[in-house]
Amino acid sequence: MRRYTSTIVSCWLSAALLSAACASTSDQAQSITEISLRNGGGQRAYWYEFTLRSDGTAEYVGDVSHERRGEARDEKTIAAAAARVRYRGRVPAEQFGGLSRLIIRNDFRSMPETFPGYLDMPMTTTSVVFADRRKEVSDQMGARGERLAEINRAIEQVVGQITWERETK
Repeated sequence: MRRYTSTIVSCWLSAALLSAACASTSDQAQSITEISLRNGGGQRAYWYEFTLRSDGTAEYVGDVSHERRGEARDEKTIAAAAARVRYRGRVPAEQFGGLSRLIIRNDFRSMPETFPGYLDMPMTTTSVVFADRRKEVSDQMGARGERLAEINRAIEQVVGQITWERETK
């Protein structure tokens, strides 16, 4: 009987610890209020930034429209543009929550922030606003590893599903 009691207590304790860990991850994810992805620099890439907020607002600012951000940089297009373009959209709460949980699961807070960078190569900067501070992690050519790359791919996937409307002055 004692053997069964200790087994039951062990199972209960494991379940309690797992539940506390899941609640902690959920609480941390809820503390995220803003997620952004900035890309550009170098001579071959357009500059752009996506910003997603927990209130559902989304913003794109860039050298060219969001549809053209992946094209090779064209100096004539840059010269012809008087200013950066702005778009607004909405991000569903479930998608923002999914990104927040991924950020916590991939331990974004522990990633090193500084990156020396290479001249004339595009730099990607991922920024997350937590309840207590903003954290930015920069990367070039995937040097930061798969955890950050997975976060960035997920952000790109979410922004690819947003219906963007150009902001007019």
